[in-house]
Amino acid sequence: MINNPKLSYLKADLRSLSLFRIILGISILYNLYIKSFYCIEFWGAEPIIPIPLFQTLNGVNSISIFDYIRNDNFAYLYFAASYFFTLLFTLGIKTRITTVICCFLFWNLLQSSATFTFGFDYYTFHLLFLACFLPLDSHFLVKIFKEQKAINEPRLIFSILIFYQIAWIYLASAFAKYGESWMNGYAVQNMLLDKWATTGLGKLLSDQYWYYMPATYLTLTLEFSLVFLIFLPYKSSLLRFIASTILFVFHLNIALTYDVGNFSISGFAAAALLLPAAFWDRLKVHKTAFQKTDLVKNVYLRRIGLYFSIFVLFVITVKNLNFCSNNNFFKDSAIAKSMNSVLAFANIPSPIRVSFFNQHWKMFAPNPPVKSGWLALEVQKKDGLTYDFFNNQLITEEPKINWTPKGLEFYLLYYCRNFDNPNGNNVKYKLFLKYWIKYILKKHKYPMAEIDNLIFSDYIYTTAKKPHKKKVNFSLYSAVEIINQEFEKPLANKSSSFD
Repeated sequence: MINNPKLSYLKADLRSLSLFRIILGISILYNLYIKSFYCIEFWGAEPIIPIPLFQTLNGVNSISIFDYIRNDNFAYLYFAASYFFTLLFTLGIKTRITTVICCFLFWNLLQSSATFTFGFDYYTFHLLFLACFLPLDSHFLVKIFKEQKAINEPRLIFSILIFYQIAWIYLASAFAKYGESWMNGYAVQNMLLDKWATTGLGKLLSDQYWYYMPATYLTLTLEFSLVFLIFLPYKSSLLRFIASTILFVFHLNIALTYDVGNFSISGFAAAALLLPAAFWDRLKVHKTAFQKTDLVKNVYLRRIGLYFSIFVLFVITVKNLNFCSNNNFFKDSAIAKSMNSVLAFANIPSPIRVSFFNQHWKMFAPNPPVKSGWLALEVQKKDGLTYDFFNNQLITEEPKINWTPKGLEFYLLYYCRNFDNPNGNNVKYKLFLKYWIKYILKKHKYPMAEIDNLIFSDYIYTTAKKPHKKKVNFSLYSAVEIINQEFEKPLANKSSSFD
């Protein structure tokens, strides 16, 4: 099957692979930039969360180099090395080596902070992991060393593998989007009402029916159709070009309206990978005229690669089917329960926390959050008035965003919102918040004698199908209560109109 000429249309084009490499490298560099804001706070000698507790949260299958080496200089050096090798990877320098090194360095960062690893981290890692098995240096590279004398042709099985992974990411996400907001066409609006995460353009479009209704249904259409556009052999070049184009437009739309880290850049990389050979031929970007050879010449290594690829395909299939059966409209049906029984028999537990075993693509599903808002740390001063802790802005009756965190801190606090929610992953973010407040007090040298004047404010507003005026509820918590893990009783609950 693997050498079947009829499947050759699924082999990735070398020029597309090279463009994929460049964009994926940029995506990883941006991801590292996000994480570098907390270089010491997460990977240094004294992270925000105490190391034993951090390791307990991560679990026994999250072993990493940071379990053995923990100091600030090493953290800085590690990030510098990650930047360096990712840059080499992006430029196309010795990619057979730099891809593996880059993947190992990025994997270690995710493993060491697995409890607080996000969807865009996993998406990026999956693409980088599979990139290790593909030749990426045939075009668009910086030639520092002597020129290569042969092109390494991508093996068909590895091309199929990465296409298969991309198709499942979006298909599984589509199956999970069965909620009312997706079915009734206002899910995108609910996303764009999150004013802490949306861009200026996103805020402008949030109430535009002509935009959010088509965008909602087109998202579902794209995610369901991508698998057919990639794998149907009929006019495969045209279908792949359509898949690449709509995937690019989809992620461009997200990038312009909503902050989801480097998710959209990784999406651009996937779109580049899907570009067919006909696209490059049309642009007259010709293949380098070297003799073709295979990346792996040893027959035993080729067999190991084949068996491993089949194993990865099996794991991806089982994990995604299991996700779909538990995240769809019919999840409580007899068919879904029978399917779960079969999948439970076929399931292989993941030996490590961050790997291709993780196939959980719940992107704003089954509905985007209906409670949005922002957080603030406020302080009551001697004049009896309340001010923002970070920029000293006076807190008025009209709720407004006075402070927005940057980098990794933003994504962590993003999930700390709706503080009084007792369910789901909110507990681990409450725990983070406890140590984050301690860290902020220490960083700003806030006098502990005045800690009773410090207030944590959780601003929440509930979205609706056609919101015009929204009530903003804001719960005020004593910083002392949060530090002592007393989450149950806010000091006050208030509400105000918010346009």
